[in-house]
Amino acid sequence: MDRKQQLSNVAFGGDWSEAVEPGERTALCLLRLAEAVRNCQEEDPATPDVLEALDWLAARISRGALLRSAFLKAAQHPIPELRQSELWRTLRTIRSLVGEAAGR
Repeated sequence: MDRKQQLSNVAFGGDWSEAVEPGERTALCLLRLAEAVRNCQEEDPATPDVLEALDWLAARISRGALLRSAFLKAAQHPIPELRQSELWRTLRTIRSLVGEAAGR
């Protein structure tokens, strides 16, 4: 059974069920970015799925386009340790703004 069908069977009121899917997708996007940052010393962090995750998050947070650009600029840093450090810094900011957008 797919996720939409599962949620359609829920009898509770409120808008929480409509927020589940975007919340799950946001969490998955953040996990994908974290995985890319963890592996960025050995692998290119600017893969198509990372770009998709960045696009998803950037559309939902303030300064999203700026942070997307900062992430991609950091991903191109020639020194692996500094690349990773800058990517973590940018990801922390993205996480913080995702929390603000969600009202946390």
